[in-house]
Amino acid sequence: SKEAFRDAVLKERLLELNCEHHRRTDLIRFGKLAEQVHAAFPDVTLDEHFNLYPIPQQAIDSNTAMTEEDQNPGY
Repeated sequence: SKEAFRDAVLKERLLELNCEHHRRTDLIRFGKLAEQVHAAFPDVTLDEHFNLYPIPQQAIDSNTAMTEEDQNPGY
């Protein structure tokens, strides 16, 4: 099934790229960041804003079409 294949790919990337700092982005891409963090640390719950990075202030300042309200939620 698609889900079994995705889980296999995610596990393989964990094993192959474990020291290359790809895990967080892989978990975000597959929608499993909160699930994996909760499995490792049951007392920790993640807010939705952990799935996004903040937009750099310099990018907001240099783009006249953007305002402070365009910042990703939680930042």
